[in-house]
Amino acid sequence: MLPSGVLLAGMLLVACKETPPPTFQQGMDAYMQGDYPTAMNVWRQLAEAGDPSAQTNVGLLYSQGKGVAQDPAEAIKWYQMAAKQGYMDAEYNLALLYRDGRGVEANVDEAIRWFQSAAEKGHLRAALRLGDIYYKGMGVQANPREAIKWYEIAANQRDPEAQVALGDIFANGQGVPVDRVRAYFWYTVAFKPDDDAPIYLKARMGFIRLSGFMSSRELAEADLRVEEWRRGQRPVQRQ
Repeated sequence: MLPSGVLLAGMLLVACKETPPPTFQQGMDAYMQGDYPTAMNVWRQLAEAGDPSAQTNVGLLYSQGKGVAQDPAEAIKWYQMAAKQGYMDAEYNLALLYRDGRGVEANVDEAIRWFQSAAEKGHLRAALRLGDIYYKGMGVQANPREAIKWYEIAANQRDPEAQVALGDIFANGQGVPVDRVRAYFWYTVAFKPDDDAPIYLKARMGFIRLSGFMSSRELAEADLRVEEWRRGQRPVQRQ
């Protein structure tokens, strides 16, 4: 007969094999079902092992107060872990907290730093929020040209908020010359006729209002740009 210790080790080995480590998807399934404590338990195990996506979601649960007491400062801690690994969703979430002063003293420079890092990795909403900061002068001097730069990145990926913001800038000549053709173009590509969300209604009102001030030549040029956009989704570059 084998020593009892050997049998026990074998039994433990079998038990370990029967209990695989949790997966990120298990946490996501629990989250989607509203089982936030389980989601936190799964993601925290993965986060403590260094998984940046899990670290980001642990931060999100602390930020939202789901499965745990709401704690923006704890959220920042987890977002920072993932952001230091270059995880763009964590960078974006971290930037939001710095912008709004949640869990940390508001710091627009840090917000810009993290928004820009995420945007340069392709994060659409980060580019949009950078545009907002420079367009509205949120903690910095308003800079319409810098706003246009970031809005166009988001707008060329079909973000309607960025498209409408560009329409407003060019329609009103905010820091740049009035350009009714470009304004009409952006309002029109932002509009969705089968959606009554406020952003689409604003887009519709934008091109309707502008059309009353545009020549037939300007309207024809704008319509041609819209047709080319819809046919080929060509990115529109700054002039």
